[in-house]
Amino acid sequence: MLVENGIVRVGAEIEIAQFTEGNTYQGVAERLINAGHMEGTTADWQQWHQYKCACGLGCKRIKSGVVLDPPLVSMQYDASLPDSGAEFIISPTLLINGMDEMRNIWNIVTENAVWARPAAMRGDGQIASPSIHLHVSAIMPGFDARPIAEVPVRSLNPLNDVLHALSLFGPELILLSDIEELRRGLTFRKPTREADGRNGHHGFIHVRKFDPPNQVYIEWRMFEAAYESWEYFEQATYVSAGLTRALLKAETLPRLMASGYHEVPRLREMEAAIRNDDTEAALALVSPARLGALRDILEAEMYDDMRGFARIVSRFTEVEARV
Repeated sequence: MLVENGIVRVGAEIEIAQFTEGNTYQGVAERLINAGHMEGTTADWQQWHQYKCACGLGCKRIKSGVVLDPPLVSMQYDASLPDSGAEFIISPTLLINGMDEMRNIWNIVTENAVWARPAAMRGDGQIASPSIHLHVSAIMPGFDARPIAEVPVRSLNPLNDVLHALSLFGPELILLSDIEELRRGLTFRKPTREADGRNGHHGFIHVRKFDPPNQVYIEWRMFEAAYESWEYFEQATYVSAGLTRALLKAETLPRLMASGYHEVPRLREMEAAIRNDDTEAALALVSPARLGALRDILEAEMYDDMRGFARIVSRFTEVEARV
């Protein structure tokens, strides 16, 4: 990706519910420390750190959004996992040159991970929902990022404008993230702009900043925990990075809205699919026209990145065969 078209940073959260026999999250931490991707000692990571920990062993710096070299990882509590699991949070890296380091971390974290859905440790009867979240930001060179409260408001709620536009493609984005044998359902990635929880915390995306043409920051929450497939992780990265950077352009949001409403959204059917936690019902709402519109936007956006272009093409080719 050419820097002049936007500097793209990608961070990740990898949630793991279970490991192969004889392996633990403490062992993952030890290997990350030895590889230089975790701070402190093995004694510091005998237990995952608490949710929103801001300690000096990397937890605070990792969440600051600053690019670290090499990337750092923290290991934290997640109530949607069992007590044998942990969430590994990776600091942002530059997409232009950071994917090899990201792959090194991915290999260590997922080496002995097992996809499973046991009971979550929160104790309310919920089943674990292991997933991958991607934190993607795009910023134009020379822009001095400011707190969102200081950004001039161009609509009543610019963050909801993006959520609205992308929610029109909810079925298609779930399809792009779907791996049938690894599905975690829709409860914690609801493909709608009415997702409940803290700031839409249970939605398929969480729009953090939207100030085009200067900066866009979206947390993409829809991807599956495909521990055995780096290819899937890379495809997911380029899908989310391409759409995030595309939103720096003034024409992208109107284009999404127009394409999304080209067919009347079947909102009642989607609400029923979410209510019943029925992924197949959501996928039945996929529109070839909307899927094609997403592909057009992403392929045009990736003209300056042949690696990303190839990953976009491969992902769309896979899912289009299912429509």
